[in-house]
Amino acid sequence: MQQSSLLRRSATKSRTRTVSALVLSVATLTTGTLTACSTEPPERDTMLDDIERQLSAVNTDLVVEGRLDTPVFEQQAGMVEEEILRLCGTDDDGEVPEECSTRDDVGAEGEPSIADVRSAMMALISGEDVTLDGQEYSATDYPGAPDEDDAADRAVLLTGLHAALATFSTRQSGGEAIDQELLSEGFSDSEETSESLKKTAELIHQAVYLGGAVLPSSGENRGTIVLVGNRMRSLRDAVAPVAGVTAESGYTTDVDISDQTAATQGLLDAVHAVTVELRRAVDGVAPEDRAVTAMWCALAARSEAALEGLLGGDPSAISIRGE
Repeated sequence: MQQSSLLRRSATKSRTRTVSALVLSVATLTTGTLTACSTEPPERDTMLDDIERQLSAVNTDLVVEGRLDTPVFEQQAGMVEEEILRLCGTDDDGEVPEECSTRDDVGAEGEPSIADVRSAMMALISGEDVTLDGQEYSATDYPGAPDEDDAADRAVLLTGLHAALATFSTRQSGGEAIDQELLSEGFSDSEETSESLKKTAELIHQAVYLGGAVLPSSGENRGTIVLVGNRMRSLRDAVAPVAGVTAESGYTTDVDISDQTAATQGLLDAVHAVTVELRRAVDGVAPEDRAVTAMWCALAARSEAALEGLLGGDPSAISIRGE
């Protein structure tokens, strides 16, 4: 079993390997190239265009009194635009095709709430059918729709953006961040889902252990530490049986669990590793399991945000989670 730098097995003398953080960014995604024989001009992803418009018009009045002083929504809109251009590819000269370089200037209707934007992101992650101009389309045949491989890459990006928006409270965002009904439906029995969640399950077991280990030193932060621990156990109960990965015995940790700040930071690092791996797994699980994987990623991100708050951080300043 691969161990993180936070934990090690005391029952064996095997060398501990450090779990590297998997950085998922739009910039590192491979850019497609248009083939010379293509007869169809490229199109911008219509649904991503809609999300970009919503992010540019999102209503932040609910977040704080006045306007929210954060670049998160602007930054997210920029990431979505980069993804649209990536999906369009480049021409023989390495340039973005003219058909893709200009977005429809029509803005979103009204001022969508953060909850509205999250719902639009989840609809694309899950591959729901869409309605455009009164016409029904499947997730793969609307104007500018990506192929299956690109849809998976797009889902990874949207999972990180959705998880960041999930850290806003219900009052701030205008709706519940976590769809408990979706989580209760669980995962399918797909083999690809099982394989893709194995590493995730290992990291969740480690976070569960550490959540219990740091509890004695939590002091006035006990309520938050207990909350995060409960979330990690719920995540374990959902993922571990699907992945077929059970907890190992004999964990110890290098984290100074007697120091409140160090203990909280150690737990945050462990939970962050779970968020990163859940986002990565969205690319590998069966298409029907992308939505529930992304929603668990959002729950892990909310746990990170709670711990960041204890350490004096500003969770609302983070525009993408799982990196």
